[in-house]
Amino acid sequence: MLIARRGFIPVLANHHNRSAYPAVVAQKLALKRDIPVNNTSRSHSPNFLDLKKDGQLLLAFGLGAGLSPKAPGTVGTIAALPGVLLLGQFALFGQLLILTVVVALGVLVSDYAVKKLRVHDHPGIVIDEFAGLWLSFFLVPLSLPLVVIGFILFRLLDILKPWPISWLDRKVKGGIGVMADDLLAGLITCLILHGLIRVPALSAWLV
Repeated sequence: MLIARRGFIPVLANHHNRSAYPAVVAQKLALKRDIPVNNTSRSHSPNFLDLKKDGQLLLAFGLGAGLSPKAPGTVGTIAALPGVLLLGQFALFGQLLILTVVVALGVLVSDYAVKKLRVHDHPGIVIDEFAGLWLSFFLVPLSLPLVVIGFILFRLLDILKPWPISWLDRKVKGGIGVMADDLLAGLITCLILHGLIRVPALSAWLV
């Protein structure tokens, strides 16, 4: 009877291990191949010390704005507001140059962060909010009403993600995927703002 019990226990243990084996193997393969895992609980969420040691993560997290425990996207967008004022100091060529550099840099560091943290579009990655908000005010004359309206419009589009923003968010992965939906939200916001300032009844109040 004792022999039977000793033989029975390993069988149960082996049976339990076999049921978990495919998941364990899949996770190890994902880690070895740098495949992002869409589960933030299994990914490493960095702290500020991690960002100080890694310049690309620091940029991806908006110089630390993405570390906010609540609403990191909104906090990142607020952190991007001073850049809107800076962008407004430049004419067409200057704004185009700044946006091109920020978008290209955003794609690179976002792609790095996706692979490093092993999760697509980690909530702490907020450089896309920077680029999207700055695009919202491309060649828009800055005033307090327009900045407030643009900020709210951009956040609503980024949060609600109406089509086709939602399609980009689901279908496009990697660094381009992180940036694309926010850039489209910024482009739509920009078009709306330009439309508003061309309405005679509104332009005197907005500009």
